[in-house]
Amino acid sequence: MSPWAAISLLAILFVTPAWAADFSGDRARVEAILALHDKLAPAIDDYMAAVADDLMLMPNGGPLVEGKAAYRKHVADFYASGTIHIRHEVLEVHSFAEVVIVRGRAVGSYTPPGGGATNTFETHNLFVFRREADGKLKVWQIIFNDAPKSS
Repeated sequence: MSPWAAISLLAILFVTPAWAADFSGDRARVEAILALHDKLAPAIDDYMAAVADDLMLMPNGGPLVEGKAAYRKHVADFYASGTIHIRHEVLEVHSFAEVVIVRGRAVGSYTPPGGGATNTFETHNLFVFRREADGKLKVWQIIFNDAPKSS
């Protein structure tokens, strides 16, 4: 099953009419979690507290990362690979009873260890947050790719 088919199935399975629940705080909760990601070097434990144990990451051109422990290692290795500044932007939020689907982008820069040329990057991403019984959101699935290069 393709990732888009899986996301569509999730949306169909967990659709709740807007009148049945108050999702007004979802965007702020998502932005707060992504802000923790953006300052990961000093705050990895804070961010990982908002990650589901069964997280799945499908990175652009990389292998599938499954589970919180593997994801933590993936993220720690990424941030240890150089000086990274990143800022996530939320473009769309679609809230349902069980999940929140977020389309966004991340922009940033990367400088290799010891200096060298700084490279900028932009990715487009799709985050699926699982809504816990207490209402908290957990990062559950992430898909991202590089933005197309402009001509």
